[in-house]
Amino acid sequence: MNIKLTLVCVFSMLFSAVMLQASWTFEEINYSPGGAWDDDYVYRISWRPQGDYALIAACDGLYRYNYEEETLEYLDIGSRKARDVQFSRDGTFALISNLTEIYRYDHAESGFGEITTITDIQYSGTQEIRFYDVVFNPAPRDNLAYITANRQSTSGQHQLTIYRYDPDASPQIYPDYTGGTTYAMNDAFGGMRASFQPDGDYFVITNKFANGYSEGIFVYDPDQSTFPKLPAGAMQWFPRNTYLGNSNAVTMGRASGQRFVLVRGNGRTQRTIQTGVPASFNNWDQPSPSPDMAVYSGDADYSYDGMLGIVVERAAWTPYHRIGTFDHNGDASGGVDLVGLPEQRPLRINAVAWHPNFHMGLMGGEKRWLIRFSTTAIPTPEPTATPVPTATATPEPPDCINHGDVNQDGLITSADAQLAFFIVLGQFIPTHEQWCAADCNADGQVTAADAQQIFQTVLGQSECQDSVGFR
Repeated sequence: MNIKLTLVCVFSMLFSAVMLQASWTFEEINYSPGGAWDDDYVYRISWRPQGDYALIAACDGLYRYNYEEETLEYLDIGSRKARDVQFSRDGTFALISNLTEIYRYDHAESGFGEITTITDIQYSGTQEIRFYDVVFNPAPRDNLAYITANRQSTSGQHQLTIYRYDPDASPQIYPDYTGGTTYAMNDAFGGMRASFQPDGDYFVITNKFANGYSEGIFVYDPDQSTFPKLPAGAMQWFPRNTYLGNSNAVTMGRASGQRFVLVRGNGRTQRTIQTGVPASFNNWDQPSPSPDMAVYSGDADYSYDGMLGIVVERAAWTPYHRIGTFDHNGDASGGVDLVGLPEQRPLRINAVAWHPNFHMGLMGGEKRWLIRFSTTAIPTPEPTATPVPTATATPEPPDCINHGDVNQDGLITSADAQLAFFIVLGQFIPTHEQWCAADCNADGQVTAADAQQIFQTVLGQSECQDSVGFR
């Protein structure tokens, strides 16, 4: 079915005192009913940076939408399925994830390129890995992918881990802890979405699982220049001080003079702005007037010039589907109803992606529903000065007490020596206090020598730095 429908929605956006009247056009390009509830979704959309086509990850396979021809092609990839897809910065390949596997798609001028399952993955000390969002650094620093994952170690801990993909390395996919990690004793990480700061300095991660970690954002800074990881190796975490819930959409603006993040959860869209030296995301607000949408949201993206952000809803809306719109500073500019689409299908919209060069893009969702949208050209606003960060005192890290009681049970036993050794092997991710306790000789590292010294402390043959008088 290919029915072209036009909707003119007028709304106002204030761009440096310039009021803009914008019209929107929506066109249905695919609707394929049938299949089980969880087997008929469009999950993610990724445009090739050159803009000639987009790849669409769906549960029933892979789709290719050709921009100039306005045609849609389909490839059955069997049982592999596709839940996320992202093109590399140079457009030569894309990575596809489906929770348990990663595939490489090599670009082809027409039709579909070769798809290869990547099997060279570092699993040492790992019981299971679930792969989620794939992101590439937009800055010309490298062409290696970052892959968010829930890693479960052989000791049972769950760990938010960032993996890298390097086709010239062995293993090709390996964990990268340079920007930190985060751990939990239960299955606390899932449905993760990630978005890079447009200058490539760092990226933020949201976590959909309904627990404490769904109430804010993680920040992964590869070179530690803006958001250094904590002393124990954890990523920095910035919670929302009021309810956010199941944060499952995130995007970062490209044109603003300030660095900000838009996060959508079960509540309305929230914004947080980077402030201070060292940097933080401790100031949250709700952009106003916030668009009136259903309670869930599935995806968010900014236009190529950073002038207009879109948030799509995951839950079906009655009587019309609606997208939320945000300006270059993250201020809400209203909502747009998708009035006029065939039969007002009661379906969920799960994904959105702007074209890399034009004010158009694709949305997709349930029943492989695909919609092409476009809007009138948006003028570039007058540049605003980049705010100068306000210096704040560097927060004092918690005291590091090197007493050897790694498991924090009030005793120093052989179990503590064993746990320290697991830390050395990477099979246990400690809290700040546990890491300090394991650093028995207080030299700022946890090594096999610390594990040995803790055992000698148990035998009365040695003492940790702070263990005198502890027992």
